Amino acid sequence: MKVIEANGLDGRALNALLRENEEGCIVKGCLGQRFLAAGMEQGVFEMEGIPGNALGSYLNGATVVVRGNAQDAVGDTMNDGEIVVHGSIGDAVGYAMRGGGIFVERDAGYRAGIHMKEFEEKVPSLVIGGVAGSFLGNTRRAASLSCSVSARTEGGSWGISPARACTEARCICAGLARA
Repeated sequence: MKVIEANGLDGRALNALLRENEEGCIVKGCLGQRFLAAGMEQGVFEMEGIPGNALGSYLNGATVVVRGNAQDAVGDTMNDGEIVVHGSIGDAVGYAMRGGGIFVERDAGYRAGIHMKEFEEKVPSLVIGGVAGSFLGNTRRAASLSCSVSARTEGGSWGISPARACTEARCICAGLARA
């Protein structure tokens, strides 16, 4: 698999290289480049470092694996494919997601999974292995959300009721615990 060094490249230049390697590649040294793999339909893209906002937005079948943390809006309006983050993730992960799956090893910021909805035969899934901020899964429509712990807010208060959000969207809660 081809290795791309992201150091010194902006998001536009790095995305051009990703599109040239549509079968997939390894990207080393990500540091805030935005919109990486946006709209990609195929291939496996491994990212080392911290990709910027909107990673995998409009993803349409490709797989993105992040070996580190990711910033905000990962999987925004995602249609199909997978995003796997071996770390924590920022706010608004999976916003308006309508297919595919996002898997986060650790924590997620605020507004994770909001406006997720089924689209034709696709059912989006969001799995968060740690804690998530307030408004987890708010306003989802028949999507799947697996939460291993409840939403948290600053100061350790409960925030919204993840149980209510989970019930409304037929999701599976592995258990609820206070952060």
